[in-house]
Amino acid sequence: MNTDREKHETLRSHTRPDGDREDVDEGKPRVVDKRRFLRLLEEDLSTVEPVEEQPRYPSYVEELQNKLKASEARLLEYAEQVRQARQQMQSEVEAIRERLRRTMADQLHQSKAQFIARLLDVLDNLKRAIEAGQQTRNVEGLLEGIRATAALFERHLEAEGVSIINPLGEPFDPRFHHVVETVPVEPERDGMVIEVLQPGYRLGEDTLIRPAQVRVGKARATAPDAAESPPPAEKKTTLA
Repeated sequence: MNTDREKHETLRSHTRPDGDREDVDEGKPRVVDKRRFLRLLEEDLSTVEPVEEQPRYPSYVEELQNKLKASEARLLEYAEQVRQARQQMQSEVEAIRERLRRTMADQLHQSKAQFIARLLDVLDNLKRAIEAGQQTRNVEGLLEGIRATAALFERHLEAEGVSIINPLGEPFDPRFHHVVETVPVEPERDGMVIEVLQPGYRLGEDTLIRPAQVRVGKARATAPDAAESPPPAEKKTTLA
């Protein structure tokens, strides 16, 4: 501020109201020196900070820009809603999966408990048979008790959907039978189960628990007929 005031006072001291310079000698012609005045104006203008002008667009361009900004804002809002919905859906899926896992685990645990409860009846009968065998010499009665226990156990297996594989006299089925040995038989019994060494078990119709151990018949090899045998080779004779 002091510098501007000094410049203004200097300018007033060297210029008249009409803008001309006062000369020391009034008898000489007046000379106006405007170079110093221009330098002072340039210094004043250099201290003024330039104002950045905002670009002006036509009204329809500004309207389009406003619509674009509004659309971008709505798009960001929609993206945020989608993100939140996706996060909530993932949380719900994880919760449902955890509930299903717990439900299946509980059902499996209950099924095991029920099956073991049925086996306890078999164990009790076996213990009774052992006690009866220790107290009596009646072997036939002991055998009857063991047969009854085995029948009870098979009924429990059938209740769980387990069936016995006993293919005696049936055609060999590699899905449920395991060949232990082949036995020579007549041609009409070829491929048939001749003996069941150990029965198998399956759950339902297709789930194999244990294959049946069997002996399977194999047709005996027959001697070739005489009519099919090749003719004897002719002997060649030579003249002496």
